[in-house]
Amino acid sequence: MRVLNKKLWPHQFRLPVKDMNSTDDRIFWLRDNLNKELWRFNENDSTFCFVSKDDAVLFKLSCS
Repeated sequence: MRVLNKKLWPHQFRLPVKDMNSTDDRIFWLRDNLNKELWRFNENDSTFCFVSKDDAVLFKLSCS
């Protein structure tokens, strides 16, 4: 399993994936609302990684 550097991506968390459609919706939301250079998604273990804590919190709230 690949782990991204925690110094570059300090805010990492996993969100359970019910089906690929829900993941696609999350990715579309990220692409529409955040700069691509500020977030990453690891498909192998459903880990979302962010540079900014504010972006990570905003994303988590949008998924709830």
